[in-house]
Amino acid sequence: MEPSADGVELIVGSNLAYIYRVRADDMRFVVVSENHSGPVTAVAFPSDSSERFATCGEDGTVRVWDLSDYRVLAKASCRDGGVPTGLAFALECLVTGWSDGKVRCFDGETGELLWTIAEVHRGGVTALKVSRNQRFIVTGGR
Repeated sequence: MEPSADGVELIVGSNLAYIYRVRADDMRFVVVSENHSGPVTAVAFPSDSSERFATCGEDGTVRVWDLSDYRVLAKASCRDGGVPTGLAFALECLVTGWSDGKVRCFDGETGELLWTIAEVHRGGVTALKVSRNQRFIVTGGR
């Protein structure tokens, strides 16, 4: 925590990798930035755009970032899914492979879980790729 020179605001960092700007008088806050709180396990760009990209990390989250200002546009997570190990864009969705052996698809704009394929690999999904026409998914695992 660090106060501003005039003492009006505080800059506060959290153990979940968020940085906040907090008004000292009423404790109202604004998120300045957010990040993964653990190592990043995969990065992907959509095939039709260089304006955004997605990451997944050992903190169990999947995030879509705006490349112009590194703001998080969408965030997804799965409470009991373990670690997301791979991801790929497919149309407006993010297809992700997880250490629990499932493939999950999230809406790329809202982060909402759209569907899950269970028991894809017993030991977890270790690789994931979407075809060029974005209609097929291939996975590898343990």
